[in-house]
Amino acid sequence: MRLLGIHSKRTVKAYNRCASLLAPEIVLDRNISLEDCDGVFVHNTLQHPKTNKPVIMYLCSGSAMSVYRKGQCREWLKENPLAALWVNCNSAHLKLLEHGIKSTVMYRPNIIHIPKTCTPMPKERRILWYWIENDIVFGEVEAEYVKTVAQLADVEIWVIPSKKSFLDAPNVKALGQIKMGQTLPQVHGMIRASLYPDFGRSMFDVLAHGRWVWTTGMNEPFVDSTNMENLAASIRARLDAGEINTKGHEWIATKMNEAALRKRWVNTAKKVLASTSPRLQSWEKSDNLM
Repeated sequence: MRLLGIHSKRTVKAYNRCASLLAPEIVLDRNISLEDCDGVFVHNTLQHPKTNKPVIMYLCSGSAMSVYRKGQCREWLKENPLAALWVNCNSAHLKLLEHGIKSTVMYRPNIIHIPKTCTPMPKERRILWYWIENDIVFGEVEAEYVKTVAQLADVEIWVIPSKKSFLDAPNVKALGQIKMGQTLPQVHGMIRASLYPDFGRSMFDVLAHGRWVWTTGMNEPFVDSTNMENLAASIRARLDAGEINTKGHEWIATKMNEAALRKRWVNTAKKVLASTSPRLQSWEKSDNLM
C-alpha cells in the first residue's frame, strides 16, 4: 500500500515520524504519481492535488486552529472532502467540532523513553516552564505569565528550552535545552501555557516520568488545565500534595509506546482506506505485513 506523501516545508521531521509509524504496511512516498498511488497522505497543509482517491489529512494544533478561526479554510474543507481528518490532540478535535468538523485524534509523539517506575517527587518546590522567545504562540500571553510568577515567589521555576527567561526574578532561571530524563526527576512538573492548545513533544516526556503538566484551555488525558487566573492555584495544589502523576505515566506506558502507537496508526489508516475503496476491503482485514 503506497500513499502519495505531501507535507509543508517546515514539518519534514514530523512528516517522517508519521511515515515511520505507518511503515512498512503503508508507505508514504513523495515521488509516486497520483495514477500509481492508492491514496494521499497530507501533513499539516491544506494544499493537495484534486483526486478521486482517498485523502487522509493530518493537522497539527496551529493548522487546526487556523481552520477553526478562518472561514475560508473551513470552506475549503467543504469543497475538498477528505477520507479522514486527523489532528494531533483532543483539544484541537473539540475546537473543530464547534464548527461541525469531525476529526480523529492521532497523538504522534517522538520515541519516548518510558521509565518502568517513577522517582518520588523532589522535596524542593520546583517546576519547569516551557517558553520560546519571540514565538507569537507564547508572546501574546507573556503578561499573564508575569502575574502567575508573582504568585509563586516560593517556587523555583526553570525555563526551557530558551536560554533567556521571560522574566528577571530571583526564583526564575533559564536552562535552555535540557536532557529531559535527567531533569524531570528534579521537578514536580511543567507549565506549557500558550495562545492555542498544543500537545507538544515535551508533554509526553513529562507524563512518562509521572510528573504533572499544567496548561490553559486544553482538554487532554491526565493533564491539568485551567485559565491563567487560576494557574498559580492549580500549581500550588499539586505541589502541596506532592503526588506522582501515576495515571499519566500509565497512559503513556500503555498507549504511547512504539508498538501501541504503530498498531493504532496502521489499523486506523486501514479502516479509512478500506471504507473508501472496495478494492482495499480485504486488505483492511489482513494483519499481514506487506
